[in-house]
Amino acid sequence: MRITIIIPVYNVRRYLPQCLDSILAQSRNADEIILVDDGSVDGSADICDEYARKFAAIQVIHQSNKGVSAARNAGLEQSSGDYVVFLDADDVIAPDYISTYCNKIQTMGCDTCKGTYRRMKQTGRLLPVYHITQGTYRKECIINMLIPRLIGSAPDKKDSIPMGVWATFYDAGIIREYHLKFPPEQQLYSEDMAFNLLYLMHAKYVEVMDYAGYYYRITKGSLTKQFVADRFERYMCMYQWEKEQIKKLGIYESCRYRLTRQLFNYMRHVFHQYKRSVCGLSFRDAGRELYRICSEEELQELIAAYPVNQMGIKQQVFVYMIKLRLVWLIYLFYCL
Repeated sequence: MRITIIIPVYNVRRYLPQCLDSILAQSRNADEIILVDDGSVDGSADICDEYARKFAAIQVIHQSNKGVSAARNAGLEQSSGDYVVFLDADDVIAPDYISTYCNKIQTMGCDTCKGTYRRMKQTGRLLPVYHITQGTYRKECIINMLIPRLIGSAPDKKDSIPMGVWATFYDAGIIREYHLKFPPEQQLYSEDMAFNLLYLMHAKYVEVMDYAGYYYRITKGSLTKQFVADRFERYMCMYQWEKEQIKKLGIYESCRYRLTRQLFNYMRHVFHQYKRSVCGLSFRDAGRELYRICSEEELQELIAAYPVNQMGIKQQVFVYMIKLRLVWLIYLFYCL
């Protein structure tokens, strides 16, 4: 079983060596490590080339800046492994990461294996594990039970599975057979979710395990800490795309509240970016934008149809702040 690791690289000079060293220190080696330099200008490209000269398993693709989806797609086109694994260049994996997944796949005979993760400070300090419920999913159960949990939690519980493509081993045969690719971020804001949905439509046997050997680094330059003027509109487009996909699968009614709750979570990202240090707007101008967003007709309709009273108290308060357009409270809790 050959393992290919694909890593998009863009201006991560500070963290890239630690990421690569964690891969090279595995108890079970990766057979192919593809670094896709996406037009880095901080010296990251030189680090990629340096490691490639020293280690035969590493190969480098250099391309102009096209975004993480295009970088991953370039890696997929060049990959030759039986299983594909995605890492972000500022993250780290535990020494038994590859061996744990390989053992599970070989023991259970699954075509896909998904685990969980730990968040990590910029300093490297690890935060608590994001625990998930282990499970075995075959054929129809992937559609009816796994995909709903990937989309989000039910109103009255926290039973979601992380939708990121990291901490997952994908069957390269499925990816090649169905010509699966990551959609451009400009089209769909959560390219990881989109790829997972498209992939899981074709998977036959998925194992989910509560193993957290993937360490996700929280950095100042993360997507949710950058101001994007149309972030809300992009999330609404993502909501509509997912809605169409689950309708095609015949699971919309069982997933509709999960999908809405996912949108509520995205709304926190929208609000956080209206911090003055991020958006540069005054309180008055930021308030106008927050009021406009909260007043969007479709968002208000989704709130009206959602069983808010089944949520936890904190979640209920958050949703009611949007429903009642309490902009000053939203700014106080999420923008200061």
